Amino acid sequence: MKRRIAIGDIHGCYRTLKKLIESQVKPEKDDEIYFVGDYIDRGPGSREVLDYIIDLKWKGYKVFPIRGNHEDLMVKAFSDEKHLLAWFQNGAEATLQSFDIPENIINDYEGLRLIPERYIHFLSSLPYYYDLGDFIIVHAGLNLGSSDFLSDTQAMLWSREVKGLNLLKEGCCIIHGHIPMPIVTIKPNLMRKDTRNLNIDAGCVYKDLPGYGILAALELDSRKLFVQENID
Repeated sequence: MKRRIAIGDIHGCYRTLKKLIESQVKPEKDDEIYFVGDYIDRGPGSREVLDYIIDLKWKGYKVFPIRGNHEDLMVKAFSDEKHLLAWFQNGAEATLQSFDIPENIINDYEGLRLIPERYIHFLSSLPYYYDLGDFIIVHAGLNLGSSDFLSDTQAMLWSREVKGLNLLKEGCCIIHGHIPMPIVTIKPNLMRKDTRNLNIDAGCVYKDLPGYGILAALELDSRKLFVQENID
């Protein structure tokens, strides 16, 4: 029986992601794996995370990554130099280091242009959400108060709340990341069957903060939670 699994914000924690998937989740080819975005920045292995996700797709796994605000920042910076500062304010240096950009140009647009374009193409192709009917997978949140909330990509990337949750259709739950939460806060929400808004960002990259430093994966139908402490 196929499983549907959502994985929280990774932020360059490649070794942690690999351990979570291969030692705990152990997906079969029929399983569907959804990533809520923020694969890059801050952690040490952004390039490796992207390579790993792409490799899973090549191997025939059903992988469905969406765009997070950090991927959006990188794509915009690559296309227009004026967006470079905003990306650097959100952890770009760690990503550039993972691509072995020389230190003397790592803070310049010249350094960014050394990233192979296949990575930019991959990130540019990522959708902003997946609507599964009973679940909506998105990075940050939704503005359900909008008459066309599935077109409000700004809310999907940057919102720190789900607005108009009472307008969500019956039987549907939103799965997202973006806002790091202690794992002890995430777990009780999973126990409530009436919960319609589940944040699965356990702050993987923040391993020095008590209660954080965990990469979480949620089996959507059973609400089974897989957790892996940061080993990067």
